[in-house]
Amino acid sequence: MTKKIRQWTGAGERTIKNWLEGSCGPRGEHLLLLAYYSDEVFEAILTLTERDRNIARPKLRIICDEMTKSLRVFRNLMDQEV
Repeated sequence: MTKKIRQWTGAGERTIKNWLEGSCGPRGEHLLLLAYYSDEVFEAILTLTERDRNIARPKLRIICDEMTKSLRVFRNLMDQEV
């Protein structure tokens, strides 16, 4: 599972271990990527925000897809600056 999460997010092994142990949680870019790739994370976010899954799902999936694209563009720009 750690390997898959690392592929999805690019986060370090220790960071992922902390997430899975519950000692800290993913934020920002990592949380968006987890919600994009994991239906379980996506469902948990909907539950915690008390959103109607049936109504919100199509809109949120589109938003999540667009945010993921934006994050990739941002990462590419950051890589070019180095």
